[in-house]
Amino acid sequence: GVAIPFDINDIVDNSITLTQGKLKRVKIETELGIFDEIVCRPSHLGQVFTNLLSNAADALTESDARQGTIHVSTQRLERASIDGVSIIIEDSGPGVPDELKEKILKPFFTTKATGIGTGLGLPICARIIAAHEGELAIGRSPELGGARFEVWLPNSPASLN
Repeated sequence: GVAIPFDINDIVDNSITLTQGKLKRVKIETELGIFDEIVCRPSHLGQVFTNLLSNAADALTESDARQGTIHVSTQRLERASIDGVSIIIEDSGPGVPDELKEKILKPFFTTKATGIGTGLGLPICARIIAAHEGELAIGRSPELGGARFEVWLPNSPASLN
């Protein structure tokens, strides 16, 4: 996985396509901003977004609401005077309880029924994001009421060059 300049929106779109099978009963809304390509490992970030989308889809299916909604947005965002991009994936599911926010980033922790999911997803996501010198924040979606995962990535992380 070589680091190359790449359009984050293409990675997001591709991840949505890959999780389409799981998203059948889910309404997915995208709000993709316009910004420069960022230096990244596209296949690794693809894993991150596919994972987050697939977790959101599972949460919606398990809570068995009418039709769930996943909202994905991307925008330019500067942090500590570093140019970057923010990718937010939020859903209308049950959300992540506060006491689990720390735990779900640890390997092998899973809230899913035995046999569903290995619990490897989020720690791997966190590791990939850290390798890109980015940040992952877990919260609650103010609009949709479910989980909100925000990934922030710098435009040109020094460690990937």
